Amino acid sequence: MKFGIDIHGVSDTKKKFFAIFSQRAISNGHEVHVVTGSQKTPETEKQLQEYGIQYTHFFSVSDSLIKEGVLVHWSDRHNPWFEDVYWNDAKAKYCKENQIDLHFDDSDEYGKHFETLYVRVM
Repeated sequence: MKFGIDIHGVSDTKKKFFAIFSQRAISNGHEVHVVTGSQKTPETEKQLQEYGIQYTHFFSVSDSLIKEGVLVHWSDRHNPWFEDVYWNDAKAKYCKENQIDLHFDDSDEYGKHFETLYVRVM
């Protein structure tokens, strides 16, 4: 199976659960995709390591939209912002294209765009 896990509001708030979940999923031959708005940086990777989150794939909405040439606004050098029309369905598109079986996230707005089974973490 393939699982998607968001960072902010999900794996950072339920650290122990997602650490155990991700480790066991991978050790049993499944894929764990970190699917986040955050850019992939050494700080982000360190954060996941500190939480104990293991993953097989990493998808950054920000990095993907920048690569596609979507107009980005920077509130500071670590915080890119994009129009909602691009941002809100990016995770859903990634999960569909990569045949993710189940995605964990914390946004009702993102969930509206998913065809993939979507679990809202509270």
